[in-house]
Amino acid sequence: MLVEEKEDTDVKRKKSELGVLKKETKLTEFQVIRFVNSVYTVNDFGNPEIYQEKLTSTNDIFQLVKENSTVLNNKSLLAFTRWCSGNRYLFVMDKIYHDCLITSITEYLPNYQQSLKVLQNNAFEIVGYVRKSPTADILDNRVKLLQQMVDNLRSRSFATRIFVSASSRASTAFVERDLNVDRNIYQQLDKVDGTTQDFIKYLNASKHSICLVVLDFAGLSSRSHHVQELLKDYPEIKKVAVDTFMFSDELFIYDTCDLKANTNLLENFDCRYKLMQRSK
Repeated sequence: MLVEEKEDTDVKRKKSELGVLKKETKLTEFQVIRFVNSVYTVNDFGNPEIYQEKLTSTNDIFQLVKENSTVLNNKSLLAFTRWCSGNRYLFVMDKIYHDCLITSITEYLPNYQQSLKVLQNNAFEIVGYVRKSPTADILDNRVKLLQQMVDNLRSRSFATRIFVSASSRASTAFVERDLNVDRNIYQQLDKVDGTTQDFIKYLNASKHSICLVVLDFAGLSSRSHHVQELLKDYPEIKKVAVDTFMFSDELFIYDTCDLKANTNLLENFDCRYKLMQRSK
């Protein structure tokens, strides 16, 4: 994979540089787990173009894994049922997106994670921020989706501290978020460090370099001037990483000096990001 790098840790991965998935690409056991967990989910992401609810059998999953990996070559369907069993309704990613997903898993994640490890080795703390818009969904579903986002930031982006805005609009200024919160939601979330207000307090007290990681641009804000104000008010945020793993085939790790100086870069935050591209 070719990567455009401004510094060792500044990466923007381009779809045009990706090329078509090589037929010989086969997933490792670890990558198979990521692939299956991305293709099949119990959660409705509200994205019907990519995910449709389907009655899914263990054999469906078994055959899909065999098509894309050799890890099950010596295993029977019976043995595979120890991993996942029974027929159930799941939200299933459309097959036209599978090639892009595999390439993201095998090429994008290792490069992205290596960039973050370089930052950690240079005394950066990786701090995650999760935001979910107000909706009419039931409490259990909201908690489940928030927890999934938190877990993603910890496993994919190595976040050691994560703050959550359980119900706020992407267009709302950071200082106005989570002034009144449902504590019941936060009590059910595992390994979170507070609300947006706690996030602001932590930034005020921090004296070390921080890489802020978020899921999608709108996961932070849909107003570029709010992002600019955040970076100006809290210079400890030296890098911003945007994980678009479930939405597109690009990744971004920005130097905040570039974001503050370049309005074109900031414009990425002015609207929701495009969907993952279909395979050609």
